[in-house]
Amino acid sequence: MLPISRRLALKSAFAAAAAGFLQPWRGTAMAQTGPMPGDPFSLGVASGDPTPDGFVLWTRLAPLPLEPLGGLGEQPVAVTLEVA
Repeated sequence: MLPISRRLALKSAFAAAAAGFLQPWRGTAMAQTGPMPGDPFSLGVASGDPTPDGFVLWTRLAPLPLEPLGGLGEQPVAVTLEVA
């Protein structure tokens, strides 16, 4: 295993940050509307860290989890949650 020098770590961090800024802006996408095909929460839902006034809820929308991007494509998806 090659040792990681400070210079290599800084180069890698800079390259990763630059890649995020250089991607084309995608501000014109519309949210998907209508029902999803199948169960969009196929990977499950997890919750934790409860407090008297809140909690953490984690999930990933992936109706087709083995497909690229979970089968959703790159369009934003509007999600409504109801906590009971």
